[in-house]
Amino acid sequence: MSQTAPSYQPPDAPKKKGGFDKILIGCGIGCGMLIIVSVLAGVMGTAWFMTPGEQIATGEIAGDDSTGMVAARNIGNDPGLNSLFERTLVRMSDIQHEQQAEHMPENLRWLNDMSAQQNQNTAGMRMMMPKEATLAFEPGPDGDPDFVLGLNLRMMARPLRMLMTWAAKQEGQLLDYRGRKIIVDNDDDVVISFADNTMIISGSREALERALDRVIDGPPPGATPGLYRAIIPEGNWDITGGFDNTDGRFDGFLLTEVDDDIRSLPGVQNASAIGFGIDIETSDRFSGTMAVQPPAGADFDAWQAEVEANWHDVIVDAAEDGLDLQITTSREGNLLVSRLVAEGLDQVIDNWLLEDLYSDANWEVEWETEDAAEQPAYPDEPR
Repeated sequence: MSQTAPSYQPPDAPKKKGGFDKILIGCGIGCGMLIIVSVLAGVMGTAWFMTPGEQIATGEIAGDDSTGMVAARNIGNDPGLNSLFERTLVRMSDIQHEQQAEHMPENLRWLNDMSAQQNQNTAGMRMMMPKEATLAFEPGPDGDPDFVLGLNLRMMARPLRMLMTWAAKQEGQLLDYRGRKIIVDNDDDVVISFADNTMIISGSREALERALDRVIDGPPPGATPGLYRAIIPEGNWDITGGFDNTDGRFDGFLLTEVDDDIRSLPGVQNASAIGFGIDIETSDRFSGTMAVQPPAGADFDAWQAEVEANWHDVIVDAAEDGLDLQITTSREGNLLVSRLVAEGLDQVIDNWLLEDLYSDANWEVEWETEDAAEQPAYPDEPR
């Protein structure tokens, strides 16, 4: 019996892709790469725009020869500061909209309500707050201190630096100082520079250049902290400050520039040095410590008794405003240390906002009413 051999068919030869197929594949690969590059560029651009980049510690702008400083750390991330900031903004918005609603027609008040609800979102505004700020006081030419402000912005620090520098260059207001750029205005009232992406602002070019020298050179070897730094109480404070007044350099400033409520605090005037720390625990409660070095030659016991009597008056006045203030004082070496705990800050802020915003709103409404009364009801109507 004969057997037939199995038939064998060779596989079909692969078809060659035509030129059009190759073009499509190439276009697909190119488009994919373009999309990837675009996404990466977008991410990198957003990161460059939204993140601050390299920054220095703002405290570096103050030196041992500075007169004093006030610093705020961890702004926007501290729960207590956040609570105080958000509640103040919300109450401010509520009061303003309440004032506006009183003078709006009933059928249009829903617009005011909608605007009020939109203003309740404070997250965006909190992102615009700086991360860190230091205000340093420098000896001025006329005896009054100059200031230098260091700000670490939370976002947009790099584009802001680029745009400000470019604009100043176009206007011929850009100077060089030790490899740094200084932006000056025509009147030389405000000067601005950047250390990395930390913004430095001052009221005088001399004070700004001293701050830049400290940032560039760092503290000299063996330098000891200035008195205004040494007197700041130790602790994890939200806000700290210290002032050196051993030669009376701050007396003029205290008498002319500082708010009456601060200037009248017991022991502040004529003190040789002052240091304080404040912790904002909630929107309604804060605690703090103030250390004061008495005036030169003062009898400490008599001076302490006078300060404690003045603190009693402060407690009574605070209670009238709704603030429950508790203060204890003690002598620690050559310092009088006062420790404070206060509750009722919500009520104090509400009173302040109502007094300021309510009076401003009434003035604005009265002014608009008087102005409208002088105008004819219709353009062609004679007065």
